[in-house]
Amino acid sequence: MDASLVVLFLSAVKLVAQSDMGYVPVPLHGASQSSTKGESTASLAIDKNPSTSSETECSFNTTLWFRVHFSAPYCVKEVRLKASSKHPHLNWGMQHTDLSVKNTKTGLKSKCGELEVKEGQLDYTVKCTGEVCGDMLELEVHHTQPKYSYEGCIRLGEIEVYSGECPGLAVLVGEECAAPGLVLRYYKY
Repeated sequence: MDASLVVLFLSAVKLVAQSDMGYVPVPLHGASQSSTKGESTASLAIDKNPSTSSETECSFNTTLWFRVHFSAPYCVKEVRLKASSKHPHLNWGMQHTDLSVKNTKTGLKSKCGELEVKEGQLDYTVKCTGEVCGDMLELEVHHTQPKYSYEGCIRLGEIEVYSGECPGLAVLVGEECAAPGLVLRYYKY
């Protein structure tokens, strides 16, 4: 029997290997924040390293923010945050932080939810209410006196954003959404 070459063409298919909640991880590209405390830059919240963290300066009567951009527009279902484990008592500064998804092309901003900090807790999941779509996630906190006894600040060990599906016709490949196309595989017999 002669060795023959068989070429198999497969069209892009949506893969089912999604996160444990059936959500797709949103690729995060670039982070920024309103201010930086020491060396705790915004990019440290998306570096997938649990021993690093981002941190804004803390203050009263100032709106502090953290922003992270997506690779494409997504409809966000949930956001998972790990608060900084350095000086965890300072995480109260994130109490009532608003999470919003913004479309930077149209300027439309939709609220996803609000962070409720609990004593001793570092891991949080905020499930978005309603349809919140865009290409950027924004966290904002504003603490005023005497309503709050502690200054507002944003302190993130890590942040992950999840969508219900890949945008457009993209497919999930590993942990990233990829543009559709033909997959070409060669099988030699």
